[in-house]
Amino acid sequence: MKHLFRSAVFTALLAAVVVLPLSGCSLFRSKTETVTITATPADSLLIVNGMMMGSPAVIEMPRDRNFTIQCMKEGFYPYIVNTTYHFNRTGTLDALGSIFVLPAIGLFSSGIWSLDQTEFNVVLSKK
Repeated sequence: MKHLFRSAVFTALLAAVVVLPLSGCSLFRSKTETVTITATPADSLLIVNGMMMGSPAVIEMPRDRNFTIQCMKEGFYPYIVNTTYHFNRTGTLDALGSIFVLPAIGLFSSGIWSLDQTEFNVVLSKK
């Protein structure tokens, strides 16, 4: 019985030693990023991915997806922007590390991506 327990403990430790280096840093990053949007004039209609919200808006957005920001107010030109994301430095390090240490599991997580922009200051222009 003691032998089985020791064997199980050894197997668990060995698995931890093997799996953690394979995971890479990207696996431990948040799946979202905080996005701040401020609109001027303050009573403008702010819409993010089809959801209306007030200004300023502080929201959590997935780091591996595009999203759309719309801002409008009567008498002003509307503002629309489609945001994008990119392969970040952590993802690059995990990809390079995969050659030597194999942190490949992290490359399948959203942690390898970052939003291109996380702060928006929207100023509408009068017509």
